[in-house]
Amino acid sequence: MKGILSDVTPVTRRIVLDLRKGNASGPTRAREIIRAIPKAEKAGFIVTRDLEGVLRLAEAIGDRRRVRRNRNEGQVTEFYGFRPRQPQSRENSAVHQARAAFASELQRPIRMRLADLRRSAVLAAAKSVMKHGAAGGSSFEVRSGDQPDYFVEVEKDWSRVNKGRDHWASNIDRHVIMVSRSWLAVRHRIGAGDGTVAGHMLLDATPFLVSGERAVWEARLARTGRGFAAVVEDRWLSCYGRTVTIHRTLQKALVASPPVEYARPPSEEDEAALAALAL
Repeated sequence: MKGILSDVTPVTRRIVLDLRKGNASGPTRAREIIRAIPKAEKAGFIVTRDLEGVLRLAEAIGDRRRVRRNRNEGQVTEFYGFRPRQPQSRENSAVHQARAAFASELQRPIRMRLADLRRSAVLAAAKSVMKHGAAGGSSFEVRSGDQPDYFVEVEKDWSRVNKGRDHWASNIDRHVIMVSRSWLAVRHRIGAGDGTVAGHMLLDATPFLVSGERAVWEARLARTGRGFAAVVEDRWLSCYGRTVTIHRTLQKALVASPPVEYARPPSEEDEAALAALAL
């Protein structure tokens, strides 16, 4: 330690460093450490005379190290591989944790990540449209396949009886949701892109007509029925941009009127034709 031990004898230097390694904070511990040093390596050192001095030197070294540690606190360093951890700010630490979580997520197989993404999106759409939340709780099971469907079963849970004060069981609504394998891609193209259409949940859709922002889809939808029951219907969707209307037949979907923002103002030729008819 230049500036502290540069002017001391080799024996004193050796003893001071041993005191730092042994964390000697008092005379008793210092005497034990000095006693363990061979006599040949501490020649000329007198405990009663020099003990207080070496303790002050050891304490000065500790103070200088603490000052340097506090000086580096809060500094941010770039990551260039594994090395001793450097102090970081709270904001930078949060960014590094987010990057580590994202890197860990990328290590998972893509099918598992796709299944988790589909499940979270389907649950968000179902909970925003379908009735759920019975006294005994709710459960949701999400599947993907070629026959989209929505089924709700209400069960009685006798283990949740009101602590002996009555004999009524709690109801549990169990939802089984089957969506198409392309549901994640299809939902973004219809309506707000969240998998819901005019109070219905989108289970599957197949394009029948797509021309610019005008589209007609053959869709399977689910809505809330009586109680917790789900009603699954095959309908036609008429889309003008993000505006969607539901129709029972293809003909009604094809001739559906556009919303106000898509109404084309009459051109000069149309006005001239109307004037000629009026004459």
